[in-house]
Amino acid sequence: MDTILPVLFFVLFIGLIGGIVYTIFSRGIRIVPDGSVAIVERNGEFNRVLAPGRHFLFPLLDRISKMVELKEFEETLQIDNVLTGDMTLIDLDISITFRLAHYRPRMIKRDEAEVRRPRRVILWNKILIAEDDVYKAAVSVDNWKERAKRDAVTTLQDYFNTINYREEIYRSEQERARDPSVPAPLPRISQALTSLVNEKTRGLSEDDRKKRGIRPEDPRFRGYGVELTSLTISNVRPDEKALQLWDAERQARAEAQIRLIKAASDSRIREIEAQNERLIRDTLGLTNVSDYLTWRYIEAIRQSGRVAPPPPGVNVGDMDGYNSGGYAVSRSQNTPAG
Repeated sequence: MDTILPVLFFVLFIGLIGGIVYTIFSRGIRIVPDGSVAIVERNGEFNRVLAPGRHFLFPLLDRISKMVELKEFEETLQIDNVLTGDMTLIDLDISITFRLAHYRPRMIKRDEAEVRRPRRVILWNKILIAEDDVYKAAVSVDNWKERAKRDAVTTLQDYFNTINYREEIYRSEQERARDPSVPAPLPRISQALTSLVNEKTRGLSEDDRKKRGIRPEDPRFRGYGVELTSLTISNVRPDEKALQLWDAERQARAEAQIRLIKAASDSRIREIEAQNERLIRDTLGLTNVSDYLTWRYIEAIRQSGRVAPPPPGVNVGDMDGYNSGGYAVSRSQNTPAG
């Protein structure tokens, strides 16, 4: 009995140690699901980023503070009462897709590589994601998804405050309806907005900061590791009163143009008639206005196929060729009949 107790206590001790070790190791093993990364803190401070897969954390020292999704997100937002530069209120919809910024390695010089620390990246789904982008998205902002959507909306509002909607969009769409070859204005604006939003979400590189003269400590273009992959504007709805005003103005301009064309046409017709009149008078030798009017009268009756009565105040005996239906002029002017 005396020999059994020490052995029993030893076995219990080994089992206790084994249980403790098993508990520590089992709790230290963490699995990060595919499509996500984990932020690890050690003693309350950032330590590293875990890629998808199985990892071991030191219990009581390490903990996963946040999970960050790597997939691309898509949102459709309705924005109302956007004021443009020409004081037009419009409503519109935007569709945005965004994700954690993809890391695009570039070739650098050897001396530059020696002084620059290699950038730690995560390989997921054949793409590279920088650890510092993950850290900024998880730590520097409260909710990077909501922050990206908010930055897209505010950037769009600021951009539309500077453009003339009627000239740059409304009239371009009207011309495009008549001629499909006219470039659509909204894709161009969407592309410009995508670049502007990325300056806020992803930030500017060191080279871009130097080119634009921005100080490194300027927080406006520091970004938080999120990339806007696309922004599409659709369903633009101007204020109804503005549409009615523009339609009335367009109709007034069209009516004014029609009046100008009609006036020019009438003037041209009168000019042609005057030229024809001078040509006829010169050809027939009708130098007297009354003789010309008499010829016009007889010619009109002749073309109608009827026998022309003499014009008022004209003696038939003074007219040559009247009864035969030919041209007749006054004998008193000694001009030949036509």
